[in-house]
Amino acid sequence: MIYAYLCAHLRADDDGDTTAARQELDQELGVIRWQTPGHGNKYADTEVEEGAPAWWAGDEEASQATLAAMRSMGAKF
Repeated sequence: MIYAYLCAHLRADDDGDTTAARQELDQELGVIRWQTPGHGNKYADTEVEEGAPAWWAGDEEASQATLAAMRSMGAKF
């Protein structure tokens, strides 16, 4: 509930968009590492190099996310 409250009160940019503020909040809170009810945290065992941004979940996740994005644009593998 606190997260929902924080998201509802994000400052919008000049265009009225809160995307950048939401990304900053998620990075500060380490949202990618939160537990998901019934699923745990699929990134719990991922080793992240020192200095990597909070949203980084390792090389494997980055590869899978890239492939998923390419498939969504019609790429065939």
